[in-house]
Amino acid sequence: MTNYVVISPVRDEEQYIEYTIKSMVAQTIKPSVWVIVNDGSRDNTEKIIAEYARRFSWILVISGIDRGWRERGAGVVEAFYLGMKHVESYTYDFIVKLDGDLSFDEYYFEKIFARFSEDSKLGIAGGVCYERKGRRLVIDKHPMFHVRGASKVYRSQCFKAIGGLRPVFGWDSIDEIKANMLGWTTRSFSDIKIIHHRGTGATSKFMQIDAGKGSYFLGYHPAFNLIKSILWIPKKPFLFGALAYLYGFIEGYIWNRPRIEDHELVEYVRRQQKNRLLFRETIWK
Repeated sequence: MTNYVVISPVRDEEQYIEYTIKSMVAQTIKPSVWVIVNDGSRDNTEKIIAEYARRFSWILVISGIDRGWRERGAGVVEAFYLGMKHVESYTYDFIVKLDGDLSFDEYYFEKIFARFSEDSKLGIAGGVCYERKGRRLVIDKHPMFHVRGASKVYRSQCFKAIGGLRPVFGWDSIDEIKANMLGWTTRSFSDIKIIHHRGTGATSKFMQIDAGKGSYFLGYHPAFNLIKSILWIPKKPFLFGALAYLYGFIEGYIWNRPRIEDHELVEYVRRQQKNRLLFRETIWK
């Protein structure tokens, strides 16, 4: 039997949280405990999750600190670790970080765990996110070694090996880069679907600038980032998005902003990016 625990930092998710709860309740393999961390919600999120916690003994609701706003990066990880304190008494093989604005079929975790069984070196995995654009579902494209922060399943040994999650912007890239560096594999599986109702970056008005800042923080190679910004040109909002991304990256140099203090990780990232530019084998596939 697969033992796993789920932690969900949520804030102001009254519009979507029941999609996630109903998806979890329907799972063929249920978690030992699902800790939902109410991270300062000011809508009816707390009321909704409390009602389901009364109905299902494996759902635990706890309250975080109300910062007054939704804080990406450090805030999400801090809320996650607040939930981690409540799973210490459980024995588990996998840890799941799950957003509160998702829906997925009843076999989602069963299919994910099957992939872990097939590959003993698989450390982090998840499905591929789709977002609603009008009446259509559109895939959120990204390199397949990357697992979106909305739903990340960690093998417990891998989670410990990478030192857990870092409370910084870009935590959901650092974890998998570190895992790959240590010999683990990370993967999103295109045949396992998640619907992301809010959408990646939907809470940020400056998604492209934030992405550029994140690339600077992680020590991305300038040549790789230049090519990456060019590839942003045909994406909405077209040229503006590319310039915003490049600005977010360059302004880190202008203001001499702090970067991740892990030289080994930065060297690994840049080596992988150079290989990508030279069409060699790399995690960027």
